[in-house]
Amino acid sequence: MKSRRPNTFIVKTATCIAIVALVGCDKKSEPKPVLKPTTPADRQQDDAKALSEFLNKDAKPASSGALPQGHPPIAGSTPAPSTTGALPPGHPPMSGATPAPPSGPELKYEVPTEWQPMPVKSPLRKAQYKMPGAAGLEDGEMIVYFFGANQGGPVDANLQRWRGFFTTFEGNPIPDDSVRSERFEVGDMKVTTIDVAGRYADTTMSPDSKPSDKPMRLLGAIVETPGGNWFFKGIGPVETMQNHLSAFGGMLRTVKQ
Repeated sequence: MKSRRPNTFIVKTATCIAIVALVGCDKKSEPKPVLKPTTPADRQQDDAKALSEFLNKDAKPASSGALPQGHPPIAGSTPAPSTTGALPPGHPPMSGATPAPPSGPELKYEVPTEWQPMPVKSPLRKAQYKMPGAAGLEDGEMIVYFFGANQGGPVDANLQRWRGFFTTFEGNPIPDDSVRSERFEVGDMKVTTIDVAGRYADTTMSPDSKPSDKPMRLLGAIVETPGGNWFFKGIGPVETMQNHLSAFGGMLRTVKQ
């Protein structure tokens, strides 16, 4: 009786299946990723991102936008913030901000030869002078103010304010008969002067200003001009200011515009 040989195709097929099954049993199964369905909003965001990347692919890294110091402005560019202290139109005033110099016709006058011009310390000061001191005493200082048209307050109110800087050494108000004032005209301008002495404390800048330990004297004047009032305020030791009293009066009679 002849022996039957197994079919070669069937044997090869069975062998392959066994190998695949064996390999599959040893390999750890990996979970299939769960795909989140995209929405129209997602697709729109992806499109915008892709467009942005395309448009900026050749762009240089962003800078602060500031031009090098001294570089001229580029037309169409946004101007850098001002450092001059000027505020935008309509902006409320800020404490400590530098005021703009007031405009108006200049007041001319003959400066006494002994007065020494000094650098002004504020845009509201038009001039500043050192008044050399009497023998053994400190110098005086004359400051000329101009605040603009209709600014600075009424004449009499300023005279009272200046007078209020002084008291007697007993702490009492300066009596009326110790305050000298004069009114006169130069051309079409009115001039009002004040001369007062005593213990001095200027509380304009600081209410806690300490009174002087020696007698001081104020020679002041207000010149009324069509473009606004000009204020002359001189402060110094009594004897120093006495030496400049005549020169001060003579200067006021030379004012003109």
